[in-house]
Amino acid sequence: MPMIPSFFAAATYTAIKVGGCYYFGSAVNKKLEQKFPPLKFAFIKVASGFVGGFLFLMAFSALVGERDPSDFEMLLTLFPVRYIIWFFVLGLCYKLFERKPILVFASLLGTLFSYFLDLIMWALFGIFPGMQMGIC
Repeated sequence: MPMIPSFFAAATYTAIKVGGCYYFGSAVNKKLEQKFPPLKFAFIKVASGFVGGFLFLMAFSALVGERDPSDFEMLLTLFPVRYIIWFFVLGLCYKLFERKPILVFASLLGTLFSYFLDLIMWALFGIFPGMQMGIC
């Protein structure tokens, strides 16, 4: 189970998440011909992911008790939490609740994109001191 990262690792992880979500928000704007500020989207998504990830970690820790699950098991269990966060953030920011098929697909892409950003962090895991896997 992941532990708390160092300040430098947390800042790096946050920068990668904000940058990635900014890119994703820009792509959504272009594809759907909207003008929601990508940086605002990125901060909303990352903050929501942090809160949702923290709550998930608390619940997950209570469920597994003393057992030490693998990161893979935890990240797999996290999938629905991430999907729900992407669903609501995309739906609110881009007013996609009326366009359910697009919202469902974009939320799935966003969820998978979150895992891609985690892969970047995993690649940096052994390089930066205090680096731990994120769950946001």
